[in-house]
Amino acid sequence: MPQQRMDICMIKDILRLKYSGGLSHEAIARTLSISKGVVTKYLGLAGAAGLDWEATVGRTLTTTSRSTSTVPPREK
Repeated sequence: MPQQRMDICMIKDILRLKYSGGLSHEAIARTLSISKGVVTKYLGLAGAAGLDWEATVGRTLTTTSRSTSTVPPREK
């Protein structure tokens, strides 16, 4: 079964809770009802793309999704 894509708003919520709220990965996972591994994965991808909360605050969804799509997909 193919992996489900995460909504860009969810990624922005993860960044907001981590960098603006200062929450731990575990607290973010509980808040958003996702696994701690998913939080770690998306924070890592955002970091590799040079994104943090300050960089994403003023961005539109199109600009943000273009920035995160520059990270190459993981090989199977």
